[in-house]
Amino acid sequence: MIRKDFSAIPSSGTGVPCVWEEGGGGYSVLIADQMAEKPRAMYVPRTPRLCGQHALIHVRPGYFIVETGFNGAMQIWRILEMIDLHIIGELVQEYLNGSWSVVYSPISERVNQNINNLINASWEKASDYECRRAYWAAEPSHYNKDARTEE
Repeated sequence: MIRKDFSAIPSSGTGVPCVWEEGGGGYSVLIADQMAEKPRAMYVPRTPRLCGQHALIHVRPGYFIVETGFNGAMQIWRILEMIDLHIIGELVQEYLNGSWSVVYSPISERVNQNINNLINASWEKASDYECRRAYWAAEPSHYNKDARTEE
């Protein structure tokens, strides 16, 4: 089992562990809940940065983190545990050199379909060189789209 420590985790004002959905311009980081569905963002910047941080998401064990790199590689991690603001994730799937390797596969058919949608969203965000929005996270319920301004 391949594990990774996600140590640079911002926390919200309340101290809960969070991860940014971020990217564009060749890379992306997307977060999904335990069913690989869209989590609700805690915060979305009103003036989004070009290819920057677009949605702050509270994470829990079982959530997925998808990292797509500049070289086209993709890794899908499942959060195993959180210690303070450190997240320990296990590698679930990896795309490298044109092929997928499934490292951990006890995933239901529904979750697998959602992961396929998540993978597509991650490729799209990484390919968007003008990215200024979240591709996967749902906006906070209190969010006012009319107040958001583009830079």
